[in-house]
Amino acid sequence: MSKFRKVEYHIQQLRELQSIITSMKTLSQLELRKLTGRAEHYREIARVLQEMVDDYMVNFPQPHPIAGDDLVMVIGSERGFCGPFNELLGEALLTGQASVKEKPWRVLAIGRKLCSHLDDRLPGYIPLAGAGTSEELATVLPRIVTTVQRQMGEQKCTKLLVLSHGDDEGVVAVSHLLPPKPVQKEREKLIPPHLYLEQAVFFREFLSHYLYLSVIRLFTVSLMIENRYRVEHLGGAVHRLDERLQTLCTKARSLRQEEITEEIEMILLGSGTFDAGLSGF
Repeated sequence: MSKFRKVEYHIQQLRELQSIITSMKTLSQLELRKLTGRAEHYREIARVLQEMVDDYMVNFPQPHPIAGDDLVMVIGSERGFCGPFNELLGEALLTGQASVKEKPWRVLAIGRKLCSHLDDRLPGYIPLAGAGTSEELATVLPRIVTTVQRQMGEQKCTKLLVLSHGDDEGVVAVSHLLPPKPVQKEREKLIPPHLYLEQAVFFREFLSHYLYLSVIRLFTVSLMIENRYRVEHLGGAVHRLDERLQTLCTKARSLRQEEITEEIEMILLGSGTFDAGLSGF
């Protein structure tokens, strides 16, 4: 195979790769647009939930929980091509939560790609499958919430901390989900909330809904930031492929010109032999 043919074959491969990456980028852009709208919706739900916590905790103060260990949940990615998304989470976990190195079994790592990053650095953690798209959240989250509740009971954990990417790109946020804490401690109501259930029953049922809706919000925001990273990462890959293709196309034209020149020279050199043969007739 000539040099020109080799370069042409390489160009064809790169163009096919560029088409695949562009399709992946387009899908991530569509997912990002969808998640951005949902994130706004869940932020409003989170605001209402916090108001309920404030109203309840101010009017019905809860006893301080018995001191215990923290259960740490880290929301990573199930898919790759999202730049430093999982590396930032791993660093925040190992540097900001020093106690997990002594008790790694109190870490729930969500997402296959995050788990591959923690395998050698934190042996003994609990891996869980995550969601690759927003459509998968409905089936994945109930299992994760059930696992959280079970682990908190079995390991006698009194707090749930969640490490995830927040609204600001590149910033890993630490959310104290359980027990819920009032934000407006001085907020007073002239008439306290009227409960149709006993306080203990109401608070237990409320915590179940509070945990599930809070986890949905964190996962939605995390997926949104993940796709934002992916769009940026794949966009950079497409740009580098464009530059590489331009270089190879220039090289291919140069090689083709050399081949054409060689072919012309061969024809001209051969024409002398052909003319000498005709002169004998």
